[in-house]
Amino acid sequence: MNLFGAFSFGSLIKTFLPGFMLFFVFLLYLELFVYWVHCYIGIFSYLFSNPIILGIISIPTSSILGITLNSIIFSGLSDWLIENKHKKNYREF
Repeated sequence: MNLFGAFSFGSLIKTFLPGFMLFFVFLLYLELFVYWVHCYIGIFSYLFSNPIILGIISIPTSSILGITLNSIIFSGLSDWLIENKHKKNYREF
């Protein structure tokens, strides 16, 4: 019995990369909000000057955001994006 059959590098990349991109989008929005409120730019400069802290924060957060994003897309939006268009175009099926 292969316990690690479901865990492959491709599955990890499909989960991790969207979460990683979403993490940095959230950081960018947080940076813009802090700049709008306090006129201070410091989150990116602090995180990129301390790469260990960035790694500790980004890896688990990216995994959690990737799992959440994939769950939303594949459970709800895939029906709306794919099946409804197919049902509209081919009503006889």
